[in-house]
Amino acid sequence: MGDLSANWSKREFECKGCECKTTFHISLGQIKLLQKLREQIGEKLICTSGLRCKLKNDRTPGASPNSYHLLRGTVLYAADITFLDPALRTPKNILKLYVLADQLKAKAIGLYGGSCPRLHLDNRPTTRPARWIDRNWVWP
Repeated sequence: MGDLSANWSKREFECKGCECKTTFHISLGQIKLLQKLREQIGEKLICTSGLRCKLKNDRTPGASPNSYHLLRGTVLYAADITFLDPALRTPKNILKLYVLADQLKAKAIGLYGGSCPRLHLDNRPTTRPARWIDRNWVWP
């Protein structure tokens, strides 16, 4: 049970790996997108990276200096997500999330590989969608 939606809690999106206690709000569009994705995929999902303070973002390899993981005012627009069950964290399943997020009209979607395959989703306040694939992505 979440405090933002049926399956998402604000705590999941707090800056990880540092002691900052930044006040923030998550874009309503982002929460709606994440909840629809969770309901339609039928599996538990987790946020691996939500809010990043500037220090955390600077220390994150490959992070954009203009990342949507950084606040715009007090609003957070981005989250990296994956399956709660590590056995489901396969490139094939992450691609299923990608396709579903695209069908749900996510503004930005990125595929990330490595030790924890995941999907970046954001509901950035722009009109043009963004799509990318990280160099560590491995096709199934």
